[in-house]
Amino acid sequence: MACSPVILVVDDQEIVRLTIARILTDAGYVVLDAADGQEAADLLTAIEPALLITDSRMPRMSGEALIAAVRAKNPKLRILRVTACTDP
Repeated sequence: MACSPVILVVDDQEIVRLTIARILTDAGYVVLDAADGQEAADLLTAIEPALLITDSRMPRMSGEALIAAVRAKNPKLRILRVTACTDP
C-alpha cells in the first residue's frame, strides 16, 4: 500500500484552513495544518511535505517570509500561495 503525499496547509483563518484540509483529506491526501507561518516553519523542521499551500498575509510570519525560509532549505518544494486579499 503506497503512502499518500503529505500536504501542509497554512492559513490564519480557521474556516479556510479546515475547509481546504477537509477537501484534500477527502481526496486521499494526508494533511497537516498550521495557523500561521511560524507554526508552519516549526512543523517543517520535522516533516517534508509534497506540497505547501500558504496564505500570503498572516500574523507572526507572513506567507512571503515562510516561502523565503522554505526556499532557502528546500528549493524544490512545490508551493501554492493563496490569498483573499485584493491589495497589491
